[in-house]
Amino acid sequence: MYTKDQRQEIIDRICRIIADTGKSLRQICEDDSLPHRDTINDWLNANKDFADQYARAKEEGYDYEFEQMEKDILNTPEDKDSILKARLLWDHRRWALSKKFPKKFGDKTHLEHSGDSQAPIVIFEPASKRPKK
Repeated sequence: MYTKDQRQEIIDRICRIIADTGKSLRQICEDDSLPHRDTINDWLNANKDFADQYARAKEEGYDYEFEQMEKDILNTPEDKDSILKARLLWDHRRWALSKKFPKKFGDKTHLEHSGDSQAPIVIFEPASKRPKK
């Protein structure tokens, strides 16, 4: 249905929109000039280069979303209700970004083991799991 050049043009357009606006594929494919979302998903599954390009565009889109969040916070009117609403929106959007792209926006966890490197690690079972005497 599409030539290779037409398909690449569509792919480039979609990735540019994602990177520049943070929109989802669902939102972008509402445009009648673009193929249906299922077609785009088929292309993603069949074309590793497109999948890589799409992943990079999504990362850029997440950065765009974060920049928009910062701009919105800075432009919030200074009355109490506006501040409370802005904080609620900030928390929600930050949480959503942490789920979409945890590597960059997720909570960082650091696990450290210390002690004698030659000593065995002792694992204690909760009392509820121990056999009764």
